Amino acid sequence: MVNELLDFHRVEVKSAQLRTTYTSIPEYVSDIYEEFKGWAEASDIHVNLQIDNPEIGMWIDPEHFGKILSNILSNSIRYSHAGSEINIQVAKGYVNDIVPRYKDSFWNTKDMIPGEQAIIRVSDTGIGMEKAVLPTIFKRFHQVQNNTGKQHTGSGIGLSLVKSLIELHHGGIIISSKPDAGTEVIIALPISDTYLAKEEKIEEKVLSY
Repeated sequence: MVNELLDFHRVEVKSAQLRTTYTSIPEYVSDIYEEFKGWAEASDIHVNLQIDNPEIGMWIDPEHFGKILSNILSNSIRYSHAGSEINIQVAKGYVNDIVPRYKDSFWNTKDMIPGEQAIIRVSDTGIGMEKAVLPTIFKRFHQVQNNTGKQHTGSGIGLSLVKSLIELHHGGIIISSKPDAGTEVIIALPISDTYLAKEEKIEEKVLSY
């Protein structure tokens, strides 16, 4: 929790420096998927990965991107039950074409760079949330209650940190949910690198495709 608080403070005071590398998004998501698959399966939760566009390369801070995905997948597992399912989808497209899985949704996309985006969807068939909760979940120390009214343990700053890290990349996050049906989180990150300063580009990796 101390590390999460320090990370949140650095982002909050705008001192977080992006250190981006040219990265294959499908390969990176696949690595994170493999890390979380065992944890989910140990809880009898099945995780699926769907790569719609295998050739998505872009400049991104891999440490920040890892924290974004890890927080979202951790929440999906914590708020799911045995026998449920988590689906991860990697694609590219435009934010205006995104249709959330559930009718009730909250969009944090106002500061996005226009143009083509890498779009990662994480959806689960867990406990879901009421419509009124959705605008509050990115607030610091907010914790989601389960369907018995009890809060899950944790620092309560995970999604606040996720939102801040996505905003550093000039991306957006969309969340939709339905009680007793599940939740979907959509991350949209600009493929364009025009927002990056020269010193924020650290290393260009050779991609496998």
